[in-house]
Amino acid sequence: MCINTENTLIGCFFGISENDTVAGYGVILSRRGEVVLFAEIPIAIDPQQVLRYMGQPVNKQSQELQQQIGRMVQGAKHLVYPRAVCNDCTIPPQFFLSPAISSTLHCCKTASVIAVTVGKAIEDEVNRLFKVKEPTAGLATDALGTVAVEEAAQWVLAGKARQQRLRGLYATAKIGPGYPGVDLLQTSRFLTWAGAEQIGLTSDEYGQMHPKKSLVFLVGWSHQPTLDGHKCKQCHNHSCYFRHAPQGNYLDIG
Repeated sequence: MCINTENTLIGCFFGISENDTVAGYGVILSRRGEVVLFAEIPIAIDPQQVLRYMGQPVNKQSQELQQQIGRMVQGAKHLVYPRAVCNDCTIPPQFFLSPAISSTLHCCKTASVIAVTVGKAIEDEVNRLFKVKEPTAGLATDALGTVAVEEAAQWVLAGKARQQRLRGLYATAKIGPGYPGVDLLQTSRFLTWAGAEQIGLTSDEYGQMHPKKSLVFLVGWSHQPTLDGHKCKQCHNHSCYFRHAPQGNYLDIG
């Protein structure tokens, strides 16, 4: 069950029907404001990341292959149209989704549910390439779509993190359908919470999103850091979108 009212989103998890009354399994997230729509998201589409998603070792390819992927990225960028929505929610004391999510949000009073898509055009191009028996180009284009949606999600989350740091809040790890401990069949509920209908993002009965190159997740906001050593502190990619806020300012993650 999922009921969408003006100020509250209500749902039930673990396959419990609307007639069940198991204590603790009800979910109530109260909206703190309007769903924010991001219609113009700048993305670079790093060719090295495209190669990584193709299974190639980073920075170890031939110059010819790197140039080939670079040209492909430039030629296909017009096929991605990144859009996102973000809904800020208040977490009540009785909130419970799953052990994994409850553990992630255990010290949070607020959370943001974020949905991102790059549209269907890139998906259609992948299908076309496989139909005309160009599997390598199809795999590369598919990887490009994955990198594009990841970059878009990082950009939105970076901006949100910068905003929340001004309030003294720290981000938890991302978690959502398909993450460990969260059933993929919960996708439709997360999309409803995010307000994903505003960007044309839906899911089928199996939890697969349409368009396919899409993401949905939530992140909690805590007054204390909840991660033992932010992963970004061990990362040498200092040009990553997650490190940069929209105006080029660095996030406080080392």
